[in-house]
Amino acid sequence: MMACERGGRWLEALELLCQIRNFGLELNIVICDTALSACSSSALWEASLGVLASAERGQLVSPSIESFNTAITACERCQRPQQALLLLLAARVAGLRPSLVTYIAAMRACELAEWWEGSMRLFRQATEAALELDARSEE
Repeated sequence: MMACERGGRWLEALELLCQIRNFGLELNIVICDTALSACSSSALWEASLGVLASAERGQLVSPSIESFNTAITACERCQRPQQALLLLLAARVAGLRPSLVTYIAAMRACELAEWWEGSMRLFRQATEAALELDARSEE
């Protein structure tokens, strides 16, 4: 799987992911995130969203915040800020805490699409999230 990712062979990575599942072999987060990364590296945001959606439906392992970060990065590369923001929201709904990487990738998607208001809104959210984290650590 990692060879597919490093070689930009996203289609083979997705086929391998399907074969692993079809043969009843155990999937883990590393395998799924590697397939996501292969799609993201090739700027295939739709394929990344498909892998993530399969994970959320329980067909694969549950996605981590890193899984969402990878899909958001694919949206960044394709200048799809709306999809990046939806993924950020989906991560929160899934009970995951967005990281700095999450916010930066989503902000970058907005920036590349020249949607400055979205980028600034995300910056404020990231700042507020950091303040909340600081307040919790002091308690």
